[in-house]
Amino acid sequence: MAKSGLNGGGRDRSASNSRSRSLKKGKVKRKDRSRSRSESRGKKNASKKRPSPSRSRSRSRKKRGRSRSPQKRRSPSRKKRKSPSLKRKEQEVKKEVPKHAKGPKGAKTLVAAAIAGVRGAAKKADQSPDRPQRGSPSPLGRYHSPSRSRSSRSRSKSAGEPAPKQMEVVAMQLNERPFGMAPSKEAGVSGYVVAKVADEKPAATAGVCVGWCLVSIAGKPCRDLDLEAIQVLLKGADLPVAVEFEKEKEGGPPKGSDDGDSDEEVDMVLDSRAEYRKEHQAGIDALDALPVTRSPEDLPNPIADWQEGVDRKYLNKALLDKLQAAGLKRPTLIQRHAVPIIMHAQGHWDMIASAQTGSGKTFAFVIPTVARLVVEGAMPRPFFPGASAQACPLVLVLSPTRELAMQTNKEIEVMTKGTPLIPLCLYGGESLKFQQKKLVERQTDIICATPGRLCDLVDAGKISLSFIQSVVLDEADQMFEQSLEIMCTEILTGRDMPEPAGRQTLLFSATMPQKVRDLCPRLLKPIASGQTANLTVGHYTNDKGGSCASIKQILRWVPEEHQRMMAMVQDLHHLWINQGRKGRVVIFTNQRLQAGNLATQLNKNGIKCEHLHGKLDQSERERVFDTFRKGDADVLVATNVASRGLDFQNVTFVVQYNLPGTIDIYTHRIGRTGRVGEVGCALAYVGPKDKHLFGKMVEFLELNNQEVPNFICPQQERWHGGGGGGRSGGGRRSPSRGRRWSPPRRKGR
Repeated sequence: MAKSGLNGGGRDRSASNSRSRSLKKGKVKRKDRSRSRSESRGKKNASKKRPSPSRSRSRSRKKRGRSRSPQKRRSPSRKKRKSPSLKRKEQEVKKEVPKHAKGPKGAKTLVAAAIAGVRGAAKKADQSPDRPQRGSPSPLGRYHSPSRSRSSRSRSKSAGEPAPKQMEVVAMQLNERPFGMAPSKEAGVSGYVVAKVADEKPAATAGVCVGWCLVSIAGKPCRDLDLEAIQVLLKGADLPVAVEFEKEKEGGPPKGSDDGDSDEEVDMVLDSRAEYRKEHQAGIDALDALPVTRSPEDLPNPIADWQEGVDRKYLNKALLDKLQAAGLKRPTLIQRHAVPIIMHAQGHWDMIASAQTGSGKTFAFVIPTVARLVVEGAMPRPFFPGASAQACPLVLVLSPTRELAMQTNKEIEVMTKGTPLIPLCLYGGESLKFQQKKLVERQTDIICATPGRLCDLVDAGKISLSFIQSVVLDEADQMFEQSLEIMCTEILTGRDMPEPAGRQTLLFSATMPQKVRDLCPRLLKPIASGQTANLTVGHYTNDKGGSCASIKQILRWVPEEHQRMMAMVQDLHHLWINQGRKGRVVIFTNQRLQAGNLATQLNKNGIKCEHLHGKLDQSERERVFDTFRKGDADVLVATNVASRGLDFQNVTFVVQYNLPGTIDIYTHRIGRTGRVGEVGCALAYVGPKDKHLFGKMVEFLELNNQEVPNFICPQQERWHGGGGGGRSGGGRRSPSRGRRWSPPRRKGR
């Protein structure tokens, strides 16, 4: 039994082993079958469209849970392409190596060595840490290449780098000592750079200006010498000594010019304005007959001409030459009175000045405020260039609109050209960071700004008003209207501006209502001090006025606004086109959408025009402003944004499609023509909605010796039309009687 049991167990083990071997063979066969099936499937799928690599990689990453490697793997068989710049360099190297150098083999060796050097330099540049590697993550794309075309690189380089200054050498002779000039001792200034020039000394008599660099003394170059060596040469030179200075060319860009105009465009505009002033000097002389009112009685006497301003130490010879080059041969009436008052005893007087439109108010405050800094020198203030820099201006000019701020800054650049003074214009519509960059490079002396943008920069800590000597409110009556009143009050009383007793405050406008005068005790020096000057130039009665008799005013009754478009086209043909298109035209409207629609309709009628309103982008506003300023468009349709202070040359005709809400705005609108004593024409369309202005319109027309039409006279029981009428669209109650009135229907034309 035991034997049989042993033999039976062996048979069982052999059977089990054979079964396991057969099972293993079956498994291997099944694996081979599955492998063959997958290979056949792969061959079939290979003929089909493969999925995108990104999708397959994303699926594999999801399955495996692995992150993608930052570097893209390159197959070893794939050749690296040469960049176009590397190809160009290799071609240039081949051209430069002479073929006859050391025989043909030697030339090939030189070429190969040079190309190897070019490739090595390119490889080092690719591997430098400052340059982003190929395939590195970029905001422009996952594997964006940072290389750019040659044209784009040149454009960016020219746009980012400032244009080089054009310098010229001026030779002159100094006859006696002391010369009356002092060098700059600031850190970083090399050589002898003139920082101060004393009046009535040989340097001032010869015409030396601040900012000039001394380059030669008695024929010996001193450009590369230090300051002490140059001073030794000056002291040891025999009299009279011939010296040479290097200065910036007069045709160069004004310092602080921050707009987008090129140098040629800036010079062209300034030259055209100068020529226009010279041609219309007779109109300036005609302003001498205007009445002048001054108070108190102890104000300084006016100057008769610019030379008297030099004799009384208000100006110097360099400023006199600039004024005459700008076409200002003699001061206008308000300039004669304002210059001595503003410059008296370092800002002793505050001033409220009213003068009719086009009488030269801008230069009346620009000349004395800038001349004080030039003649007396700018007060030193702390300044640390860089991201934490804070500008500390000495003169601040506030304007209600961007266009007026830019225009005032242009006039200031006329005075500061060739001096170390830095003017700057700040206004909304541009990025705040972009304008902050203008303040971090160098100290700013004069700022022309709109109130909102100035508040933003003061709150950001980029501007401090603690060193302000003179603050000017141009168009002061508009500066204290609606939202501007809050910002102006914050600037003058709520920031770090000096107290009224420690600064000079100047208010200028063609219209100065009682509301502004009531605010003056808070803004100006105390009344008890008696240091507030009141100056009025022109015809004013009970704070009404601001215009002149040289502007012919025409009122036309057109009650329905849909009829005014056709009437305006007819009037433009009759009063402007048929007269030879003399001068240019400004059309005012009360609504922004209406301005665009009017411009479109006029262009369809063959009258080329542009339109301007406050909601346009800043770049578009500047384009329209420059287009009309340069004379590329003859007609400008605008809202009230163009009614204040803008001095467009040769505007002979003003049209008011709608009457404004106040008589003051009406005054400023018609003041765009008839400037500097010239003759102009102003046409306005009137309807029943303008009844609230009729009483003040009668007084204003009579004050300026203009014809008063019957339809605005309150004594008339029935108001009849002034041409181009139509039905009135419903009656209204007469202001004098209780019964209803309506304009009569016109008979056939």
